[in-house]
Amino acid sequence: RGWLVPVAGPPARAFAAMVGGAGVGAGIAKSGKLTGSTFGESPYVLYEASTPEAEAESPYLFVFLHGLDGYEFPLEDAQHLQRRFQRQVFCLAPRNPERGSEGHSFIWGFGYTKPQNRNALGYCFGEINAEYNESLCALIRQTSADIGAEKVILYGYSAGGFGAFLLGSHDPSLFDAIVSVAGHGQGTLEAGYGIPQPECSTILEGFLQEHVPRLATVPIIVIHARNDSVSSFKDAEAIAQAIQEQGGPCELVEVPDDKANSDAAGKKKKSKSGHSYYFYSLLHDSSEEVLHGRLREVLAGAPARGGGGGGTGAAARVAPASAPVAARGAKGGNPPVAGASAP
Repeated sequence: RGWLVPVAGPPARAFAAMVGGAGVGAGIAKSGKLTGSTFGESPYVLYEASTPEAEAESPYLFVFLHGLDGYEFPLEDAQHLQRRFQRQVFCLAPRNPERGSEGHSFIWGFGYTKPQNRNALGYCFGEINAEYNESLCALIRQTSADIGAEKVILYGYSAGGFGAFLLGSHDPSLFDAIVSVAGHGQGTLEAGYGIPQPECSTILEGFLQEHVPRLATVPIIVIHARNDSVSSFKDAEAIAQAIQEQGGPCELVEVPDDKANSDAAGKKKKSKSGHSYYFYSLLHDSSEEVLHGRLREVLAGAPARGGGGGGTGAAARVAPASAPVAARGAKGGNPPVAGASAP
C-alpha cells in the first residue's frame, strides 16, 4: 500500500519470519493517540502483516484490548495471526486510557474513582465512559474503511475482555466476531474478599440487561478457566448464558485446569492464579483448537463488509449505544474471587 513502515531492530524486522518458504512482511502502518475531555491519552499502533500471496484478498482487521498487566501487543503476535488465517491482517492495538482530568482511572471504556475502587471493586461501582467508547469505535470504523477490511474481529484478554463487551455493546455493527478471554463484566456473582452481596450481583444483572440485547447480535466466543481466581468463571458463564438466552450466537469454551497457568511454564516464579492462559488461547498451537478453528468457522458465515463499510449482517441493523435500549428481563487488575476454584 506504500504506507507500511517496517519496524527496525532484530525483534521485529520487515520480513521477520518464514512460513512455508514465503516471507511474512510485517511492520507499523500507523500510530497515534486518542484524547478526550473525560479520559487521558490512549496511544495506539496499527500493525500490518502479510505475504505477497495474501495481498490478493481483502484484509482482516483485528482489534486487541490488553489486560491491566499492561501487556503490549508486539509485532510478532500480528505475524502469528497472519499465519493462522493465511491472509493479510491489520492489528489495531490501543493502550488503556490514562487517568482522566476528573480523576477517574480506567478499564478501557469504564471509569472509576478512588473511593469507588475501595477493596479493588472499581469494576463494580464505576461508570461507563461513553466518550472513550465512541472515540475508540470511531477509530476502528475509520481504520476499517481505510484498509478496506473484509472482516473485523475484536479480541480482549482479562480486563480487555470487559472492554470488548463494552465496545461490542456500544456499536455491534462494527464487529464480525468478539472474543473475550479471561474477561468479566460489571459486577460479580462472587462473594468474599470484601465483595458486598447481593449488591454486586444486582449490578451484574443490570449489566446483562443493558448490554446483552446488543451483544446477542454479534458472534461471540468466551474463553475461560473454571479455576481462574482473578476473573470469575461464574460471571463469564452468566454472561455467555444470558447472550444465548437472547438467541445470540455465543460459545463458552472452558480452559482445562491444567492449562490455566500454562503461560508460566518454564518460569522460575510460576503463577497459581489460574489466570495465565493468554498464549494457550491465542498464540500457541493449542489456540487452533481453543479459538482459531472456531473463529474461522464464524467468519466464514459472516458477509463481507465490501471495502470497510458497515456490516451487512444482523449487527448492522443495531444502532450505536447513543440510541436508547430498553432493558430486557490480576493480570486483568481485578480482585481475587471466592469460590472460583474447580469443585
